[in-house]
Amino acid sequence: MTETMSIEEFKDLKSKGVISKKGRLVLPEKTIIPKLAKPSKYRNKKVVVDNITFDSIKESKRYLELKDLKYNHKIADFERQVRIPLEVNNIKICSLIIDFRVYSNDGTHWVEDVKGLDKKTGKYQITKDCRIKHKLFEALYNQKIILV
Repeated sequence: MTETMSIEEFKDLKSKGVISKKGRLVLPEKTIIPKLAKPSKYRNKKVVVDNITFDSIKESKRYLELKDLKYNHKIADFERQVRIPLEVNNIKICSLIIDFRVYSNDGTHWVEDVKGLDKKTGKYQITKDCRIKHKLFEALYNQKIILV
């Protein structure tokens, strides 16, 4: 809905300092403008399970699967949202946050990153930055990231 004002109303607001010389609205210093929630890039919905907030329903389902595997002693343990530094020649390039690090009963471990599938192409939805970080991780640690 668009509202209009007369020239007299505009001049009156301008004289009171509510509108600048350029015709823009002048807000008091302490005015807080709420930001509208921006939808997520891939339209995933945050979900809470066991008082833990997950970025997607798929990630929460994988958490429950791993929790069940641990309960049934199929895996030794797992961690979620693990920050891994990516350093080259003792220089920190960036960090990679993986969704899960899973420890098997034989002492080995693997990392998993939960990604959604593109319905049209059938490929995982990965940003360019994420793809680069995954390749850097695989080169530095000689370990593949399992996309779930």
